[in-house]
Amino acid sequence: MTASHESYSNAERKNLDKLLAQRLKRQLIWDKIITGKLNLFSYLIPILILFFLLNYYVSTRYKHWIPQILQYSIPCLLSMLL
Repeated sequence: MTASHESYSNAERKNLDKLLAQRLKRQLIWDKIITGKLNLFSYLIPILILFFLLNYYVSTRYKHWIPQILQYSIPCLLSMLL
């Protein structure tokens, strides 16, 4: 009984190795994307919570400054997200 890879020709083996390498490369890229996003969100969520708490504190303490706060906080929030 022969091993399954012995039944392939040399060209077929090279093609299979190439396909396997492409698949592994693709999987590695997806793993990096997923872990990168998880790391990004682990930092982003506490920053957003602190931002909104600070925004709430300032808006309740300085009610007459709310239009100014909104004018500057929305672009700041957008810049943090991008």
